[in-house]
Amino acid sequence: MIAFLRIIILLGAIQGFITSSLFFYSGKNRRSNRILSVLIFLISFASFNLYASYANWFGSTRLSFISNFVPLFMLMPVGPLIFFYVKSLLDPDFVITKKQRLHFLPVIIDLVPSLAALIYILGTMLKIFKHDPQSWGNFIDNYNVYSDIPRWISITSYLWLTARFLSRFKAK
Repeated sequence: MIAFLRIIILLGAIQGFITSSLFFYSGKNRRSNRILSVLIFLISFASFNLYASYANWFGSTRLSFISNFVPLFMLMPVGPLIFFYVKSLLDPDFVITKKQRLHFLPVIIDLVPSLAALIYILGTMLKIFKHDPQSWGNFIDNYNVYSDIPRWISITSYLWLTARFLSRFKAK
């Protein structure tokens, strides 16, 4: 049964990648479809990462090493993407301005573990840091535990903002 559920996760990720590319290159509602495409891609990428970890694809030394530098799970842009997707659907002239791009600044929270791994590797190669992977690993593990708090706050806040925007739009 567990193998079946894992296959469902993989198939969902593949279907998400295909759907994401179809939305990205579709001609209708170009802005809203592109926002939706990025949203679906991020969720599919997270699902693919989940399957890959279950299937132990990162078990080899090289893939495990490379996976430390690629942010395979990015949740912080999901909230703003949902909010801007709804806005772009209801307002055909909607464009994400420079000021609105600041909503994506918390993505840095998702990038810190990859950046920390990169800094550690470069620092060790340049002999700036001593070879102590356990302390850097502990930092990344602890960081990932506590970074879930702003992720949940972000998703909750943007879902609330989206619901409020929809109710105000409906009232008009």
